[in-house]
Amino acid sequence: MKKEVIEAFANSTKRSFVLEDTFLRQINLHYTTSLNINDLLEKGQIHFTATDFPTNEEELPYKLFKNNFIKLEEELSQARFNSSHFISKTRLYLENNEEILKQYSEIGKHMTFWWMMLKSLMTVTKLEDYGKHMRALSKKREEVKELIKIFEDKLVDTKIRSIPV
Repeated sequence: MKKEVIEAFANSTKRSFVLEDTFLRQINLHYTTSLNINDLLEKGQIHFTATDFPTNEEELPYKLFKNNFIKLEEELSQARFNSSHFISKTRLYLENNEEILKQYSEIGKHMTFWWMMLKSLMTVTKLEDYGKHMRALSKKREEVKELIKIFEDKLVDTKIRSIPV
């Protein structure tokens, strides 16, 4: 039963996070280059910088990644639908489910904000705006990632409700 709840979470919010993060990385890798490969080899670190941001409209994010963005929205729609399965399974199977659902709702708020930031990145037309968006998105990404990790640990530690037969 607990496995079903964890799988439902993996197919909903966690899947949304992975999809959005993958899309963000596609954009980031397209507009950035590695500065110092020696740091990667010696220290395990890599530093990125934005290349010259395109002035050609066809190379701007909203044009270049439009089809990927539409596909992402479709996949996110399915993941959001799956969140209802997570909520129902949590209510049915887990103790302290109101506390868990409250925490889940909080993650949802952060995910919504991150999604809005990601959508905003699609409209960027200047290098300095791109840099600001990427820094803010990277910071929010780490916050959401940590919230998800804490939440998953809580799910694993939560007891299953005893259901009278």
